[in-house]
Amino acid sequence: MKISLKKKKLKSGKLSLDLEFYKGSTKDLNGKIKHFLEFEYINLYLIDQPKTADEKRENKENFALAENIKSIREAEFIQGKYKIADNRKLNIGFIDYFDKLLNQRSGYLSNYNTWKSTKRYIDQYVHPSTAFLQLYPQLVI
Repeated sequence: MKISLKKKKLKSGKLSLDLEFYKGSTKDLNGKIKHFLEFEYINLYLIDQPKTADEKRENKENFALAENIKSIREAEFIQGKYKIADNRKLNIGFIDYFDKLLNQRSGYLSNYNTWKSTKRYIDQYVHPSTAFLQLYPQLVI
């Protein structure tokens, strides 16, 4: 997902600052690309051509506030608020990840044997190069 700060000129002569959330695109059966966009109106405005020092200061403050809001939304995205899969994480090998979890459980004897038994079945049915993305394609938006 990409988050952008957009300026839009209003009839009043001011510029409206809005956040645009680009969530990717798909291609339909006809080959037409459909983009997934959402907007957040943050109710901050800039004066198009400021003349006084106060107008310039107000523009600078409003733009800085809009940048801070954008940074907050980016942090929320990283923390998973928007429930969008991170495709980089989905490209991790499933067996490698399971081996890592198995090694972490080696100190817990009551649970370790269950993990080890599960690993034997996984080795029989899953190819070593299989990634999470191949196991769960519905996670990708």
